[in-house]
Amino acid sequence: KLSQHPGPESPIFLPEDGPWGWVLAKLWVRGAHFTLHEAVTHLLHTHFLGETFALATHRLPACHPIHQLLLPHCRFTFHINILAREVLLSPGGFIDQATALGREGTLELVARGTAVLTYTELCVPDDLEHRGVTDIPNYYYRDDALEIWGAIESLVKGIVALYYPEDSDVAEDYELQDWVGEIFTYAVLGNEKTGFPSKLCSRPELVKFVTMIIFCCSARHAAVNSGQYDYAAWMPNTPGTLQRPPPRRKEEATAELLLGTLPSPDATGALLALLSVVS
Repeated sequence: KLSQHPGPESPIFLPEDGPWGWVLAKLWVRGAHFTLHEAVTHLLHTHFLGETFALATHRLPACHPIHQLLLPHCRFTFHINILAREVLLSPGGFIDQATALGREGTLELVARGTAVLTYTELCVPDDLEHRGVTDIPNYYYRDDALEIWGAIESLVKGIVALYYPEDSDVAEDYELQDWVGEIFTYAVLGNEKTGFPSKLCSRPELVKFVTMIIFCCSARHAAVNSGQYDYAAWMPNTPGTLQRPPPRRKEEATAELLLGTLPSPDATGALLALLSVVS
């Protein structure tokens, strides 16, 4: 179903309805998924959040153990985000050329994504449990992500134990508390409903928070970014823009409508050029 509002002009497409209706319906779903993926899963959850993590970390004294631990994972964060603002998100840039939402729509979707962001969805074990996918077979992202999360967590535990022998050492580190408070203020705009901590009172809380940051800036970004061209090179997998409105009746779905709906060659070329570079 391609509309949020049920009714005579919002049919439910089924495979047995004929090849063109089913293909068109899948094309629209793929387009919506790609739009959400780029604006929220990729841009917000890795780039923009990564920037707030990096900026707060750079404000820590250079000798602070958390500064030293996170610095390698913040490398190039500002560089790539400044390039994104100048080339991708600038008026008339790649986002305007190659996507249905364009620059203004993308920023609006980022804002909506920020409003519903939760700490749970950024912490791999919690996210998998929340979504009920801990036991489904052949979920390779889960299997790999849990191993990587565990490896990062093991490293962070060792560093935290070295510098913070007791929970009270975490709670009384005013520089650390300023750091997490700044992230809470600017990453989630001080929204307590997100579940993000505004202070850290124990070693396990610190380990989890730092593990989340490293994972977001490394493995999560690699997972949502680096395979994009392989998937998008077959354009119907990721149509950045569609040129005709979705069919309101099943009988409207024809080969002619399908061909007329596909992105223009210019928009597809712009999108593939972008994804080949970022991948």
